Amino acid sequence: MNILATVKQWFLRRRDRKAKAFASSYADLVDLYKAGLVFAKGTGQSITGISAEITSRVNIPLKVSVSHGTYFVSRGNHQNMVTRRKYQFELRPLGTERIHVPASCINASLPIPKESDRFRGVSRVSRNVQRFMEAAEGEDAMVIQAGV
Repeated sequence: MNILATVKQWFLRRRDRKAKAFASSYADLVDLYKAGLVFAKGTGQSITGISAEITSRVNIPLKVSVSHGTYFVSRGNHQNMVTRRKYQFELRPLGTERIHVPASCINASLPIPKESDRFRGVSRVSRNVQRFMEAAEGEDAMVIQAGV
């Protein structure tokens, strides 16, 4: 085995050990992303949603929770998008889950994302915006957009 393959295996085993702490119950997507256990990306759709891909970077199945206030980080000159509803799904070892995420724009001074716009990574909005998103779940998308 060459040195590169050995190093890759070492990193994978290290991430797997980290993942065991998250594997017993649903874990927040942002926490999993910050721990390096998943990769999150997306493409713009409109002012009301994005298409997202969450990819596992570990050999252990994960239960993923996308909570209110999770936002997908813009990779260009367009708005970040915050989720409008909670998602939960199971992610196979080294697998990818594709989801459509109802979302709202959170940077009013920037353009609305289009299908050609990309997102990479996730983060959390402020606690106040997160509480608003929880309370507004189920409301019309434009009402939530105005509130954000």
